[in-house]
Amino acid sequence: MSAARGNRIVNGYLAQVEIALRELPTERRAQILAEVRDHIARERASVAEEEESDADVFRLLDRLGDPVAAAARFSAGVPAAPRTGWHEVAAVAGIFLAWPAGIVLLWLSRVW
Repeated sequence: MSAARGNRIVNGYLAQVEIALRELPTERRAQILAEVRDHIARERASVAEEEESDADVFRLLDRLGDPVAAAARFSAGVPAAPRTGWHEVAAVAGIFLAWPAGIVLLWLSRVW
């Protein structure tokens, strides 16, 4: 794998982390991204560039995973985004089975 390809994979990951941190103040978001970028660079430097594979880069990013963004959001006091629950599932089913009930459930949903 070429270093350019590994860099594209890492840049895609960092873009996703930045999107996940969009509720944070700009300075804090930049600080977290810099820390993550430095950590990735240190980990990648420990592997010879010629020997680094796509799988190596993906394994590194998987170890970092979503907890990076979740921990940063938690430390900043930003609540997690609402998750899909039974309201949303029932709303979609209700639209097809009993559309007035589905519309009411959609209206009550925190996600939509």
